[in-house]
Amino acid sequence: MIVFYLCAESTFGLRVSDLLLFKVKDLKKRRQISIREKKTGKQKIFNIPDEFYSILNQYLDTRNDDEYLFKSRQGNKAITRARAYQILNKAGKHFNLENIGTHTMRKTFRILVLQNV
Repeated sequence: MIVFYLCAESTFGLRVSDLLLFKVKDLKKRRQISIREKKTGKQKIFNIPDEFYSILNQYLDTRNDDEYLFKSRQGNKAITRARAYQILNKAGKHFNLENIGTHTMRKTFRILVLQNV
């Protein structure tokens, strides 16, 4: 699910605190994601890119609808923001990338938006 995380943060600019609230049923067989941002209270709607839709749903089909997308090993609850950071940082190190964290992809999103304006 790290792929979804990277796609959601870099493509949509979502905060990790918002991503961790998703359950499988919130995304399964949906072409759009609707979310009310936790920090700002703003409603946002995003289209799931076609090239990512089938990969995402293949994964979601193996999960229970009421599970959190980023499920903790400790029952049916979401991982913490700290754990999300650890996972993302470890993945970055695997590819020889330093200082990769949960906010890095949001920065990437802003840079891409500004470059395309």
